[in-house]
Amino acid sequence: VNLERLFCVELNTASKNLWWPRVITVTLDGKDQPYNFYNNYPQRLSANERYKYGAPNIWMCNQGSSTCSIESHTGVERNDDTNQISVMAIIYGRAGSTLTGLLDDPHTNNFELGQADKFRFTQLRNVRSLRCIV
Repeated sequence: VNLERLFCVELNTASKNLWWPRVITVTLDGKDQPYNFYNNYPQRLSANERYKYGAPNIWMCNQGSSTCSIESHTGVERNDDTNQISVMAIIYGRAGSTLTGLLDDPHTNNFELGQADKFRFTQLRNVRSLRCIV
């Protein structure tokens, strides 16, 4: 099979364990640019019906071809930092909206006191002129 372009990935499981995939990266043979698929909702993969956000199959889809970087600056006062948060952004523009993946670098403790964190997302929808980020 010769795949020219990917739009979505579907993940399926029969396992009762719970997994929260944040980003799935797929590289096609002969292509330089990998495809990144972000989990834009609190979708967790599990066949166990006891988990509120678990589902035995989830879709993660490509939104477009734009790249976006978001930088956050954490305060310096006591209790301004956290490591117990899941943050995503909705970017609104003149041509609609797009959703980022989680603002999280798994190799770094993000949101530490006085720290600046930079997050880069690829394959987002081009919203043209930026109106706001929620």
